[in-house]
Amino acid sequence: MVEIVISAVLTTLIPLSLAALGEAVLERTGRVNLGVDGLMAVGAAVGALAGVETGSLLAGLAAGALAGGVGSLSYIILTDRLGVNMIVAGLLVFFAGIGLGDLVGSKIAGRPGPVLTSLYTTAATIGIAAVALHLILYNTVTGTALRVVGENPAAAKERGVPVWRLRLSAALVQGLSAGLAGYIMVAGLSYGKWYSGVTAGLGWVALGIVILGYWTPIGVLIASTAVSTVFSMRTQIAAATGIPPLADAIPYILVLILLAAGTHLYERIGLRPPASIWRRR
Repeated sequence: MVEIVISAVLTTLIPLSLAALGEAVLERTGRVNLGVDGLMAVGAAVGALAGVETGSLLAGLAAGALAGGVGSLSYIILTDRLGVNMIVAGLLVFFAGIGLGDLVGSKIAGRPGPVLTSLYTTAATIGIAAVALHLILYNTVTGTALRVVGENPAAAKERGVPVWRLRLSAALVQGLSAGLAGYIMVAGLSYGKWYSGVTAGLGWVALGIVILGYWTPIGVLIASTAVSTVFSMRTQIAAATGIPPLADAIPYILVLILLAAGTHLYERIGLRPPASIWRRR
């Protein structure tokens, strides 16, 4: 029984934390990509196609990550080279990702592909990666430079910090993570079969997780674990309330409540996000 509960938590925790960690890195450079769910969708479809055609889980993971990476690089080019508003660029990536995902995925809908069975190993790897990322951000020159870019890109550029290169690298990390998370939802949650809407809006939840985790890798991992635990309890909630749709909605409602409470608390105790994201005029 305990193992079943843990497995249920991990199947959501793995893709959610992966997508949120990548987005946290990007937001530390002062960019918010609202297209996370679209990147996950296209990563899920491209990864599923590769997985079904080759029978290889590794090929699916690589293809899904690559698809997400290309999408995120498109976002950063739109914002930092073409001057497109962050919100507009993020929504463009979201809708393009959903559309392309459905187009690609329709070719292999319902066909079984490789299944992710090593949940414990995968979760442990992500946990180690989160700790390593935290150490890099707060104990290395590169991490410091990345955070300075998020606080004041103009001042960072004046001091010789390669703002564009850091944002490009962060966007690549974000895209690879989101695409990988998308395919893991296919290989882990839906047993290797792609279907439209497979991401279940988890990319939007990941955006909230970044805020709840206060833009820090370890904070993101803790917030992801808490939210994933609630997601895993939907069956019990449905049985208790007798209203399955309400049980499906509760985790998303909880995230909204936590976001409202969390941002208020951050304001009260003087914590704030990277300044170049939400700089007040």
